[in-house]
Amino acid sequence: MSCSVSQVSWVGNSIAVLCRAHNLAGTNWTQSSITSIVRNIYLASTDDVLVGPTTLDKAVVISNTLLTTYQWTIDTTGWNFKDEINGTLITTAGALKIVYTIIDSGSMQSTMVFDYTAESVTG
Repeated sequence: MSCSVSQVSWVGNSIAVLCRAHNLAGTNWTQSSITSIVRNIYLASTDDVLVGPTTLDKAVVISNTLLTTYQWTIDTTGWNFKDEINGTLITTAGALKIVYTIIDSGSMQSTMVFDYTAESVTG
């Protein structure tokens, strides 16, 4: 899997998580190949859940084709998973873990974990 997430931002800023997601056989995910996607956001130092669990709409976060946009800079192949996390959910500064639990149509569970740092705004 190739993935991209802003590594550091300010508390209150939205986060875009993009990924070229596929199964163990290397077949890219499509909306029909996924049963459910649940997101949790944890405080990395304690594993306390800050936000979640949130069930995501697969029709919103999964594209049936690979896309390339200005947000995707990893390669020219593209992404098929995009979760835009509203900045109002990011209220705590520090190291965070964004964890996705995915169940595919064959009932296989996969997990994607992204590390993220939310910085305090001071001034």
